Amino acid sequence: KVYYSPTDVTEMETSSAHLFPNPADQSINVEAEGITHVTVYNMLGQLTYEVDVDGNRMKINVSEWNEGIYLMKIQTGMGQVMRRVSIAH
Repeated sequence: KVYYSPTDVTEMETSSAHLFPNPADQSINVEAEGITHVTVYNMLGQLTYEVDVDGNRMKINVSEWNEGIYLMKIQTGMGQVMRRVSIAH
C-alpha cells in the first residue's frame, strides 16, 4: 500500500538558499530572499537553534556547537527549504 499525506508546506527551489562555509567552524552565513525563520536540528531531531529573521542574509555563530551534521530549515515568504550543515572545529 502507498500512503499519501498532503501538506501545505511549499518547498522552495534548491538554488534559492545558500549556506557557507560548509563545513563551518566559527559561523555560517545564510542567504535567501525574504528569510522569516530559521530552525536547526541535530541528527537526533532535537532543536538546537531557532530565530526569527527579517532579511535576506544572516550569520549564525556555531563556535560552541558540537561537531557533527545538523539540518537547517530556512523559511521565507515563498516556502521553506532544508539544508544539511557540517560543523568541524
